[in-house]
Amino acid sequence: MEELLETFFRHGHHEGIVVTLNEDGSPNTAPMGVDLERPYLLLRPYLTTKTYVNLRMFPELTINLTWDSLLFYRSLYGLKELRFRGSRKVKTPVIDGGIDLYVEGEVLKVLEDRVLGYAEVLVKPLDAYLGSGSRLAYSRADALLIEVMIYLTKAEVFAEVNPEVASMLVERMEPYLLIAERLGSDEVREIALELRSRLARFRRG
Repeated sequence: MEELLETFFRHGHHEGIVVTLNEDGSPNTAPMGVDLERPYLLLRPYLTTKTYVNLRMFPELTINLTWDSLLFYRSLYGLKELRFRGSRKVKTPVIDGGIDLYVEGEVLKVLEDRVLGYAEVLVKPLDAYLGSGSRLAYSRADALLIEVMIYLTKAEVFAEVNPEVASMLVERMEPYLLIAERLGSDEVREIALELRSRLARFRRG
């Protein structure tokens, strides 16, 4: 397990899809940055997010690593289109699809930062194993779409507490969307257009 974590998190901060359990036992998904803090993993969810609320109720999770922007999109806006299957050591399921690495873990410690509005959540990995793989080569369009989704979720959080940061994030998204629309497949362009619509609605408030 340690070797897999070292391999997949060797470049520092990585994005994954975190699955937690809602109060009724159903899965909740969210793209989230993950850092390796040997031998643990570190997440920084915002205090207002469903992910953080869920982790306080049920201190376990799965982290699903993939290159596939479609899976990131569905984790945010198309949860009903995602498929899940049972995990090995926790009740929280994993995503059934093009996942490169699964990590199952339990929360060890939580430190809240009320000023910045997020928590540092230290996670003890219980298991790590390869998935079927995203089967994707590096794609700028995929990477930029994932970046746009991360910025959009951050902007939604900051809109209330720090509008200047939200505005900065919004400005960064436009060139990324343009590149994704130019370089991406039909499927990627379709997601880019939907994100552009969401961005326009966000700007209107």
